Amino acid sequence: MPIEPLSQPTIRQLGSTQAITDPCSAIKELIDNALDARALSVFVEVSSDSLSAILVRDNGHGVPPGNSDPGGGGDTRRLLGKPHCTNKINKFEDLQGLGGTSLGFRGQALAGLAAMSSGVKVVTRVEGEAVALGCVLGREGEGVVREEPASHPIGTTVRVTDFLSTVPVRQQHAKKNAPKCLNSIKILLQKYALSRLKVRFSLRILKAKDDRGNWTYAPKLGSSIGDAVSRVVGKHCASQCSSTTFQSDGYELQSFLPKPDADLSKVCGPGAFISIDSRPVSHSRGALKQIVSNIKARMNKSISGFTGQKDPFIYLNLVCPPSSYDVNVEPAKDDVAFTDKETVFSAIETLLDKHY
Repeated sequence: MPIEPLSQPTIRQLGSTQAITDPCSAIKELIDNALDARALSVFVEVSSDSLSAILVRDNGHGVPPGNSDPGGGGDTRRLLGKPHCTNKINKFEDLQGLGGTSLGFRGQALAGLAAMSSGVKVVTRVEGEAVALGCVLGREGEGVVREEPASHPIGTTVRVTDFLSTVPVRQQHAKKNAPKCLNSIKILLQKYALSRLKVRFSLRILKAKDDRGNWTYAPKLGSSIGDAVSRVVGKHCASQCSSTTFQSDGYELQSFLPKPDADLSKVCGPGAFISIDSRPVSHSRGALKQIVSNIKARMNKSISGFTGQKDPFIYLNLVCPPSSYDVNVEPAKDDVAFTDKETVFSAIETLLDKHY
């Protein structure tokens, strides 16, 4: 087979399936957009097969209109669903100072969802608009293909229909693993709840046999991390933990960890909740994996009977100085590369010295 350039539809699908791999990652991208719009309430609805219907609704500021040409004609919201169109950054160098100001930045999520679904519709309204704008997205990366007025409060709703329909093998795999996926979505929302203490998160499973999969985190005004852990993980775990903060070299470390005399039966199982500038991150690789490993090692030294215990509860949020890490490391944007990881490691050791 001779070397030939790939078609644009093929290029779009290859890029989409790398960044968005399953329903959970699709919902993660939409939650990121909601939080970037300063939402204080995020509602997620997903069908029991995790594919037929996905909806994310927020009460953020909505997608603002703008002129798409110097003459003032056209609304930039027509660019919704067009690859690499975003209001998060203007140039690559902007990533250096992105930090916690924006969770998203690639402008690929909606285009990717449209390319892998039978339909994606965005309804959005900003303050001052009498009615909302409903946008149907094209599947070929052309952006909005149909607009219509809609009834909607200030904020945005994204509705995805028949997700992964263009990737049949992946769709079949997702259907077989729907229960596991739905649980992953719930855990995802729990991670966001512990990284954004003031935001309400709700999950509803459509056409489920019962309501056990539904979940809500509704913070009270002025809720502390202890209150949040009590609501998300459980009051028995929260009662065995205490908070410790530490500042050093421009970093602020906010932790909620098991006490030295903690009842291990009540704190082992939930696992680690790690965030960087309130961005939930994975701790399965790299520096973040090492950080969690170091925390567990200190627990092993400080808590009687800890040896052999699995998945202890750990909460850690690192507030970092500007340009101290690169967030453009993984397609899922759930990892970072620190410019000076040794300084971070040293600060965490000092934090653990204070706590234990």
